[in-house]
Amino acid sequence: MCFSVGAFTPKGELVGHLALFLNEFVGGATCSGGVNDCSLGEPAAGVVTPDWRGRRLIDSMLAKLVELSMDHYPALRGLFISAVTSHTRSQKSAYHFGFSDCGNLIGYYPEVDPTGITVSAGRISPVISFWPTRELSQRTIYVPATHAEVVKNIYSQLGVSINCEVGGDCITNAEDRAKLEVTFSSGMRNGVIVVRELGFDTFEQIEKAVGSLESQKAEAVLCYLSLRDPFMPKLAEQLAKLGFFFTGVMPETAQGDSLLLMHLLEPRYDFSKIKLTTDSARECLNHIEQDMKRVMRL
Repeated sequence: MCFSVGAFTPKGELVGHLALFLNEFVGGATCSGGVNDCSLGEPAAGVVTPDWRGRRLIDSMLAKLVELSMDHYPALRGLFISAVTSHTRSQKSAYHFGFSDCGNLIGYYPEVDPTGITVSAGRISPVISFWPTRELSQRTIYVPATHAEVVKNIYSQLGVSINCEVGGDCITNAEDRAKLEVTFSSGMRNGVIVVRELGFDTFEQIEKAVGSLESQKAEAVLCYLSLRDPFMPKLAEQLAKLGFFFTGVMPETAQGDSLLLMHLLEPRYDFSKIKLTTDSARECLNHIEQDMKRVMRL
């Protein structure tokens, strides 16, 4: 589900476009058209014709899109943008409106040329920013101690007061099986694993899902874990053994706030080619790089 806004010349010529998809999972909107019954929206598919660039049309369309989203989807809890990092133009549009950094997905998208058609051998790392559509309340979240400081900084940028807890032991003795949602994008060559409920076989199911995604030629896998689950920190530590490293958080998903972890088929990446606008994004990226190195040594 989505709707669009356009920018037109006085003669009625369409020179810009931006859409809002109902979607919770980065990259899912443009691949599947979004999902129903979710709590987030993703502005995407933004384009301005060359002759009309440099006039902040994306900013104007984003403002109108947000205004309309409140009328069309009053239950939305927030919007997120995945801005490319090969340049900073789209990042500046998000910050101009008030979006705040919450992660950086390393090597998540294939790199494309300016026509948007030819896929190169490289991959790009979108920076994720979030804007709440309503005031965010104080909350308790369960975070691995390794990531507590950077997560606190992310929530501070969002203006949210949080209690960080380390949680308990992983529920390996649970009676129920874990509930996972796994999707694959052949065009993007990436996959998403959403852990809806933990179970006695969570680790094994995720390991199997990663193997299946890699057999389909996925080069990057993004995993969503609920930050409201007290057993999640232990699971995140276990997943490091599969090569999963910290990459950010996504507030207000249907399962509550989510911790984002990533797994790369090729766990080496040139971080120097990532161009960022804000100090907070750079600090988060530095933590991501250090955690990737830590995971690679395990």
